[in-house]
Amino acid sequence: MKFSTLIYTALVAQGINAHYTIPDLISNGSTSAVTSVTDPEFRCYELDLQNTAGATGTATVSAGSTIGFKGVDIHFDSRLRNDAFYHPGVKYFSVYMAKASPAANSPAAGTGQTWFKVWEDAPVYKNGALVFPSQTMDSFTFTVPKSLPNGQYLIRAEQIALHSASTFGGAQFYISCAQVNIVNGGNGNPSPLVSIPGVYTGREPGILINIYSLPANYPGYQSRKTIMFFVLPVIYLFVLYQLVLQFGEDEKVVCCSDHGDLALLHYMSYDVSYLAFSN
Repeated sequence: MKFSTLIYTALVAQGINAHYTIPDLISNGSTSAVTSVTDPEFRCYELDLQNTAGATGTATVSAGSTIGFKGVDIHFDSRLRNDAFYHPGVKYFSVYMAKASPAANSPAAGTGQTWFKVWEDAPVYKNGALVFPSQTMDSFTFTVPKSLPNGQYLIRAEQIALHSASTFGGAQFYISCAQVNIVNGGNGNPSPLVSIPGVYTGREPGILINIYSLPANYPGYQSRKTIMFFVLPVIYLFVLYQLVLQFGEDEKVVCCSDHGDLALLHYMSYDVSYLAFSN
């Protein structure tokens, strides 16, 4: 796989936890996030797709071991550095892997429908709002599936920031990849497989969302507008119904048109399933 010379991977010995540093996605002098889910660099944030690989190596990792990614904030003033994932609305951390053919450092690695998800960390819905526990983290770890077959793989870390996601293309994707050689693996068959780019359209309800003003029909959530213009009519009609009963009339009161949107029910679900192994 062709990597930018400014995306670093730290090699470690087998049996020691591997930590792949993501230097705030510096590539060819750029620190900006990826916002187009269809661009080629959405795979591994490679802005130099036509150039040769840099000093990226391939780490040997045992299946079933714990590895991780660490963020490093690149700031011109070192006094202002903040290595935590500090963007408001850090939605998800996701880790994908792809079997590399013929090798992890080959241009063909990661192309096509080869990626499968092995880990994610999602926000929590609490007190009518989304809480992002990972917002103050500066690293995360995950377990490589024990049944993963031996061979070379790409590992792709993805963090989605939603602080500007209320318009299409506003979600920011922070991405980096590492090259690994899996040993002591099993006979698992990773599925489902997806293409990257291709895994998102950018219009998924959990990617195109205003986290500061959730929709009124968000599951379990009611905005002030909903309370004012939906709940009060219900109370009024309930009182009216009781008056009808009091005067002996047997009538039905029809209340409240359906304001639901089925798509909104999927806000808390992720679009790609966890990795499943079948022997």
